[in-house]
Amino acid sequence: VDVENIAGIVNKIVEDILSSSHMIYDLHDIKTNDSYTFQHSVNVCVLAALTASKAGMAQDVVQKIAMGSLLHDFGKIQVPKEILNKPTILTDVEMEEMKNHALYGYEVFKDSPLVAPITKVTILMHHERVDGTGYPLQLTGDKIHEGAKICAICDAFDAMTSERVYKKGMPTAECIRLMKASAGKQFDSELLDVFLENVAAYPLGTIVILTNGLVAIVVKNQKVNLMKPVLRVIFNPKMQEKVQYELNLLEYPDLAIVSQVYWDQSEYKVLRT
Repeated sequence: VDVENIAGIVNKIVEDILSSSHMIYDLHDIKTNDSYTFQHSVNVCVLAALTASKAGMAQDVVQKIAMGSLLHDFGKIQVPKEILNKPTILTDVEMEEMKNHALYGYEVFKDSPLVAPITKVTILMHHERVDGTGYPLQLTGDKIHEGAKICAICDAFDAMTSERVYKKGMPTAECIRLMKASAGKQFDSELLDVFLENVAAYPLGTIVILTNGLVAIVVKNQKVNLMKPVLRVIFNPKMQEKVQYELNLLEYPDLAIVSQVYWDQSEYKVLRT
């Protein structure tokens, strides 16, 4: 493994993030249909660097956590492909083998003098849960390194919102709701709050329905309040008419997004929420 080359790439990612104080993570920005594990690792690295920097960590610590997050699934190279890409539910035996990827990855890098201890424990502990139900060590609370806690949050978010052969990607707002429900159990509550302050609940291009019934497309997310994006209204169901105008939700305190909707562009009707 060319650790020095990988470290250079990670440092560039971190520098780019730190140079923009108003950066918001929007799925539209970096999601692609490339190899899942590769793209997932890049996504988690970017998310972890953003979260660690927003949590006030020093740049060298951010870089080490980002490095661990980029390499967090490296151990999957030792998991049989028939398990890794299985389109149906894994058996108990297959699941135990899948869980070994955290240890496999740690084993690859544990003796390398080029890999920082923070990076190593991020790889090892990224599936630990603060309530002790994670793996491979069943650690709790403060026994889990903060880098691993951040990686766990970013890993879960990207996995839940990604399309796989066996599942659809979950809408971001629904993913956020479920993650909030797991605060203090699966995820560290304070770090989850930092993470959610920098993730757009409704990514660019999402079609939403408002409390007054209007249907609109998200065209810009606003750092000051990620639940109040700029929208392009496209349909007024009360009047049953197509419309085209911009609406900044920050200017309308009593107006809010109810949910994401799936929209039939040809017939101008909601397919499902």
